[in-house]
Amino acid sequence: MESILKELYYGNIDLSDKKTESTPYYDKIYNELDKCENILYDYFKENELEALYEVFKRTADLNNEINSYEKSERFIDGFILCAGLIMEIRHKILDSYYTGK
Repeated sequence: MESILKELYYGNIDLSDKKTESTPYYDKIYNELDKCENILYDYFKENELEALYEVFKRTADLNNEINSYEKSERFIDGFILCAGLIMEIRHKILDSYYTGK
């Protein structure tokens, strides 16, 4: 990346495209969510609607938890990007100060 500032200006940086790094915590939540979705599908298919409600509630809770985790990861990525941008701007300011350009 030639210049973080240029890449950001031209829209070439999009953190929403970045895949969340797999961690044991993420994998645990994701696998449980997948399991709940499969159970939900099976219960729905068999028309056992009483149990369906509880599985649906747990699926929604896990979905919220994994979304929260992904958002915190994107925040960290954005913070790191911002730190790089600040360092780049600082370097350009110091460079222009010392070179007079």
